[in-house]
Amino acid sequence: MDTTTTADTDNAPLNILPPMIVNNPRPKIEAEQIPLSELLPKPKKRKSVNRLIVSRAGEVQPKPMLPLELSCSPTLLCFQLDRDTVMQDVKLWNVCKRSIYVLCCGMWDETARLGASWWCYPRTRFFLPPGFPAKITIKATPRGYAPIPYATSALQVAVAHKLDHVVGYIVIPICAKFLTFRPPSFGESG
Repeated sequence: MDTTTTADTDNAPLNILPPMIVNNPRPKIEAEQIPLSELLPKPKKRKSVNRLIVSRAGEVQPKPMLPLELSCSPTLLCFQLDRDTVMQDVKLWNVCKRSIYVLCCGMWDETARLGASWWCYPRTRFFLPPGFPAKITIKATPRGYAPIPYATSALQVAVAHKLDHVVGYIVIPICAKFLTFRPPSFGESG
């Protein structure tokens, strides 16, 4: 008998599964065992990106890390408009340590448009590396007559470090004197 029982066990297929199957070997955790400090997000410490400037009045003002600096010549544009078209150039220099993008936005105040038509070139955004100059041309074409003797306006220039985000605006003042001024005539009163 000993030979038959050993022969039956040798020919029997081997069981590859463990004798007991456990679906989840981890011990069960109850809700009371979980601390709330692990569920709530931990507050992050943030570093201050901007340095602060304290003014004389004691007010705290932020200082940008990379300030924009743009130099222009001339700093004031004066136009005397008679009958001919007048063109003037403004030279811009990038004084920053970083490259910037410049966009000419046009005239700021619309009163100068009463006596002349104004164009500013280039109308597209252009790249300005540090220390390099750029030129903006302003063209004024007078109308037949002007209802105002003079006007004060401004050329607005947008400046940005990146293509999409405008960081600041720079304004160049414009004084225009219209030599074709004709005061408006009022009818007879009475």
